[in-house]
Amino acid sequence: MNRIILLVILLSAGLFAKAQQANTVKNVKGLKANFSAPVLAAYQESAKTKIEDFYQYLQLLSDVSVSKELKNEVRLNILFLFKNKEVLMKDIASNGKNSLPLSLLISQIENTPSLKFEVGEISSQQIEPDSWQTTYTVKVLNDGKKSELNLSQRVYLTKDSKTFGGNSKEVWQTFLGEIE
Repeated sequence: MNRIILLVILLSAGLFAKAQQANTVKNVKGLKANFSAPVLAAYQESAKTKIEDFYQYLQLLSDVSVSKELKNEVRLNILFLFKNKEVLMKDIASNGKNSLPLSLLISQIENTPSLKFEVGEISSQQIEPDSWQTTYTVKVLNDGKKSELNLSQRVYLTKDSKTFGGNSKEVWQTFLGEIE
């Protein structure tokens, strides 16, 4: 009887190790291997919302009627959208001709009064192991002049450890990346 129990335990441990090994191989293959199509689509939809939020935040930063305190909060919210705080961005306030770090873009937008942004259709494509590329258009209204930029932005899906009280849990989060 003890041999049977020991055999069952050994077989279970072997199957568990094999499942863990398969899971490790699966993680290396990337997002398509880790998530079903509907789950990945939900993360992509969440990323679209973050992109739209990003431009709404930029518009708030440019609004001269917004208080300093609110602008400080908006600046922090923008930084929370990005994993890398110094990611390179197209200079959307100046027709996207140059690239600059996110912090510089934020300062530039804050010093350009009354910018308006309108984000067009956002589509996701080119799924990589830890990210995907999104494309969209942004109409920028700056001092009565309207320009339209065709942009491409990388969105990252990463696993992060979150602490809830005394408990820690691994969660997947989307973060915005570089704009080309």
